[in-house]
Amino acid sequence: MKKAVNTAALAGIYCLCANFVLSLTISKFGMTDETGRLLSLGLITLFTMLPPSLLYFLNWKDTDLFHDEKNEKCRSIPETIPIIFWGFAICAALNFVISLLSDLVSNQRDVSSGVLFHDVQVFLTAVLTVGILPAVCEELLFRKCIFGALKKFDELLAVLISALIFGMLHSGITSMSFAFLSGIVLGFVRIYTGRFWAAIAVHLLNNLLALGTAAVGVFISPEMKSIVFYVLGIVGIVFTVTGFIMLKARNIKLYQAKEGGRHLTQTIKECPALWAYFLLAVVMKIF
Repeated sequence: MKKAVNTAALAGIYCLCANFVLSLTISKFGMTDETGRLLSLGLITLFTMLPPSLLYFLNWKDTDLFHDEKNEKCRSIPETIPIIFWGFAICAALNFVISLLSDLVSNQRDVSSGVLFHDVQVFLTAVLTVGILPAVCEELLFRKCIFGALKKFDELLAVLISALIFGMLHSGITSMSFAFLSGIVLGFVRIYTGRFWAAIAVHLLNNLLALGTAAVGVFISPEMKSIVFYVLGIVGIVFTVTGFIMLKARNIKLYQAKEGGRHLTQTIKECPALWAYFLLAVVMKIF
């Protein structure tokens, strides 16, 4: 167990360091136009996420990394699709609520924030580099490798550890909070469906939602973007609440706790690499 958690933390440390070095290098030598910046983000994602994922595949062959279909709880495609959309609705609701809280604290709303493109060609580049690539590469590391290595010990712990490391990779309280909470959602989608690609689908839909909302602000109007933001957020909340009511009514559990499962706090205390990861993440965000 300690080895699995420490390995996950070391993967996070690599991601932090690789992201820092690559970002610094590209900022000095990379292209400065919109397309160049987007392509640079894609390269950073690839070289940050793929090397630790490869090491996991080489060193954790005894975990459920290769064949989701061997999972006893693996659901059929017709059962999986509604869960994907429910997970997507929860992420939309979380983004809505966290954004509103952030706006409340900062006392302002910038409807043009986060725009990375000003024409269709650049938008399509953004779909690839900040939509598709992160969804695939980040889920490969966090919900396939790290989660896969930890789930045999305790599924809830696997969800929380993978979400914690995932969240700390992001910058800013708002982004970190959303990444952590959405990471929990993605972990439970992975558990409940038994399918790794279901987590990719939810992640991809969430990324495309953000890009699509930004596109409305660019190609239509900032006012329309704000309307879309509120409508989708409220719809997400409705579907989220409805889904939890249905689970409660049917007495469905999202995961099965294992006997002798370890608490998150106990695991963190016993894993020095995890402490080192948290410390490094905090230092990098401060300086």
